[in-house]
Amino acid sequence: VLDIKTYEMWLANWYLIHHVVAGTGFAAVTYLQVCTGIGAFGLLFEVPVLFMNHREFLVCLDPRPAWFCVVTNVHWFWKWLNVAFGIGRLIPTMVYFYSIFFWSDDLNTLSSAEYIIYH
Repeated sequence: VLDIKTYEMWLANWYLIHHVVAGTGFAAVTYLQVCTGIGAFGLLFEVPVLFMNHREFLVCLDPRPAWFCVVTNVHWFWKWLNVAFGIGRLIPTMVYFYSIFFWSDDLNTLSSAEYIIYH
């Protein structure tokens, strides 16, 4: 059984690992100037996180903004979050799997560094 402190530490460590890996990936794309589409999709992948961070800030505010106290507005917020999730997560994921199955000949021509960045 995880106590809350262990869970918080575990979560903080995984956040750190995620951001170090993502930052390293973006730095590699920028430095090598290859796989820039993957870098763009990586940024697009983070769009839903912006909504979720916005929500976390709103929940912590006292008093909360007026729009956040209206149920209809909160429903719209969640609808837009779902749209952002579909655009930011689903589309890049589908393109990635499509590329694995249908662009394998092109992927096989990537250098080792490009291959690592791609996957």
